[in-house]
Amino acid sequence: MGFSAQVRCNCYRDGKTKPFPMPELESHFLYSPCHPYWEMIGNEVAYELFENWFWHEVCEHSGMGHYQEISNWPEYRAFRQGLETTGWQHFPMLHRYLPETCDGSMPVDAVGKAIEELAHFREIAVFGTNFCLVDEETGNVVYQSNASQNSVIVWASNIGIEICLDNEGYFIIQRHVRRDSAAQQTDSSPHVFFRAKRFEQRLLQPELTESQLDGQVEYFNPDTEERFRCNIPVGGSPIYQRDEMKRYQQGIRFEHPRLLHVEERKIGAEQFNKVIQGLVAICEIAIAFGNPVCWC
Repeated sequence: MGFSAQVRCNCYRDGKTKPFPMPELESHFLYSPCHPYWEMIGNEVAYELFENWFWHEVCEHSGMGHYQEISNWPEYRAFRQGLETTGWQHFPMLHRYLPETCDGSMPVDAVGKAIEELAHFREIAVFGTNFCLVDEETGNVVYQSNASQNSVIVWASNIGIEICLDNEGYFIIQRHVRRDSAAQQTDSSPHVFFRAKRFEQRLLQPELTESQLDGQVEYFNPDTEERFRCNIPVGGSPIYQRDEMKRYQQGIRFEHPRLLHVEERKIGAEQFNKVIQGLVAICEIAIAFGNPVCWC
């Protein structure tokens, strides 16, 4: 079960709903801005009639309102932790009304300020930096590595080669495993085959590389004219192939960017886009209906 929210419409209050399926059922209906419900009276047939009316017939809004799925609970808790790390003092309305469990509500007079605070969070949140390998022709990030963690982005364990990113660029190394003891140990001073802040990827056997059959690739550093050949390409976005009717996936190829460079980028609130977009959407609905946001 995920983290969700809902806002009730005003159709019942304004007399715009369809009549109850059985008039006598209305006396058992308790309306509230957050959780209208029907009192159980032990009549399963009547209950089924009510459920169908409430969710499918009552008015133009299913269940008398708008329901918004925001995220799963781990994503939402990570978002709350991001707000706390940035500083709750910047987000007093969110601090007051965002729930820790699936209950409670945010009054309609608070949602406008909440939207402003979500926008402010996008502007000021910084959670460290990433080293990013960028396709120069598209600007797309092909690989990234957290600056505070291990920089390895590709590990070819069969040949002991690692491809890494750090503040000095993209580099390819080989770690030697010493077998002179009962417990194997990895050499702390690996051999560096190639390093560059910007480089060109040349597919020497493009048919094999694009078919994922170990085609040879040459990396070229234009600043030092250093070159290195291996069969580990930098793969970009997938390319999906379909039959003539465009119905069946026949295989997957990957783009192989030609020109690349490494840059350091800040990690901001973009990792919480799903949660933020869901919250903004339900807050805008609350403003339109003039009713509170109810967490569920």
